[in-house]
Amino acid sequence: MSDLLTPKEVADRLKISVGKVHDLCRQRKLSCVQVNARVRRFTEKQVEDFIQSQTVEFLNTPRGAVVRRPAGMLPFTPEKRGESSESPGADESDPKKIGKEIRSLCR
Repeated sequence: MSDLLTPKEVADRLKISVGKVHDLCRQRKLSCVQVNARVRRFTEKQVEDFIQSQTVEFLNTPRGAVVRRPAGMLPFTPEKRGESSESPGADESDPKKIGKEIRSLCR
């Protein structure tokens, strides 16, 4: 079994504070081994998985805009105006219909 890292060791690797390490655990962004109510330890894989989940790639688009996306995600192609994956009769430009649909979903 691999050695477990302390919050201080993880903080040093990520160059953040120990408090931020605990915040990331509470936010469920960084996995940990909860030894007891007050003690957390981390595996190398948990730290590597966190780093991978926070890594972003920058893509250049045809119009020159830069798009930031998480690493490993497939690039998407925005739909052109008028092209929609919804039913052909849906009128997206009518705010009353949109509001009514939102209200019906919230019930």
